[in-house]
Amino acid sequence: MNKKIICALLILCIMGILTACAEKSKGGLTDPVELPDGEEPNDLILDGNNDTQSGSVSSEDSAKTEEVNVQGDIKTVADAVNKFDHDFFQKAATDKNLFYSSYSLLNALALLDNAAEGDTKAELEEVLGITDIAAFNSSIKEYLKKGQNEQARVSTANGIWVSKEAQFAPEYESEYKPLAEEYFEAVIKEADFKNDLDGVKKDISGWVSDKTEGMIGDYTPLCDESTIVDIVNAVYFYGEWQKKFDASDTYDGDFNGLNKTSNNVSLMRMDDKHFRFTEDENGIKAIALPYGDGSKEMDIFIPADGQEKNIVELMKGLDAAAEQALIEKLNSAEEETISKVIIPKFTFDNKIDNLSDILKEMGIKSAFENKNEFTKIAQDLVVSDIGHKAKIEVDEEGSRAAAVTEAMMNLTSVAESDRKLEFIADKPFVFVIRDKDNNLILFRGMITEL
Repeated sequence: MNKKIICALLILCIMGILTACAEKSKGGLTDPVELPDGEEPNDLILDGNNDTQSGSVSSEDSAKTEEVNVQGDIKTVADAVNKFDHDFFQKAATDKNLFYSSYSLLNALALLDNAAEGDTKAELEEVLGITDIAAFNSSIKEYLKKGQNEQARVSTANGIWVSKEAQFAPEYESEYKPLAEEYFEAVIKEADFKNDLDGVKKDISGWVSDKTEGMIGDYTPLCDESTIVDIVNAVYFYGEWQKKFDASDTYDGDFNGLNKTSNNVSLMRMDDKHFRFTEDENGIKAIALPYGDGSKEMDIFIPADGQEKNIVELMKGLDAAAEQALIEKLNSAEEETISKVIIPKFTFDNKIDNLSDILKEMGIKSAFENKNEFTKIAQDLVVSDIGHKAKIEVDEEGSRAAAVTEAMMNLTSVAESDRKLEFIADKPFVFVIRDKDNNLILFRGMITEL
């Protein structure tokens, strides 16, 4: 009897060893995995992909994972911002200096979109490039919660000031307010526009200064005694050059503007450094100057060598697809030794006074008319004014930039080269500050005179 028991145990041990070997040959795990409380083996997904610790995943779980990734896909907001940025530049660019943040504008306008219905909503989404507002909301939420590198960071803040005397629709408390707080991280405050307008303006101005780290410390809000809702977005960017300019190499030189030549302009110079670079794409030369960890960069565009057109003509001659192709070519370009990089050191701010007119020309009209289509906030609301102000500082260390948008609503690897490549921006140029990792344009500017 004892012999039978011993034989049975030996057989079981041999079977166990053979099973373990078979599993190992299939690539299965032989070491135990410590799972979070309440989580089954097939639920543990590594790095957001569809590979699990058990080596397989059901088609149903895979579909769920894919759905979550789509809902939180930052590409949705990046595509919308970049389309709007291109279209806005086409309308706003003249022969004057220009600087703005389409990313800031889109935040404020998307908060309007979430309150809108009918023609107003259709027009907003057509101009903003939003085909699915729920997907866009999830996308902006995903972008806002991304971690930032200290040497290349962007911060976003949304605030909504609402009249304490207004009668709001039931949807405001049940739908709009929770959505704004959850997806846009909006701070919502009651305001006494009618009896304490100066106090409200001081509060908004202080909030903008705080959220832009003092860069826009003198903002004058648009709101007045009749304001019902005031939507404000503030964006701040800080970036240290990955390859810094040496201040001792900065010199006074000429900047050949569209209408005049300016003397004694501070020009920063860097020699024999590696950068991604394109020599000629639709008559445009471009360079990418990275910040910090390389996740953000400044892309600068000037006319290609021998090109007779100025950069304003060249950039306005690009449709959205051609502009995206230019950026993609710069993204995929090999780093090359640039024998000389020269860009001006500059600081300026820009206020767009005719923003309402530009948006109307782009196709957003109903929002400014006496139509009852912001019913998720209140009856008889209309956008009475919208403003935008942006500021940028560029020096040897890096760049700082900030922008504020306000929408007021009332009733009614390195490749070496023997070529001598240069990038000299001593003439008008266009630039963007871009989140390279997510292909999202944060700011765009154009220097035509210094």
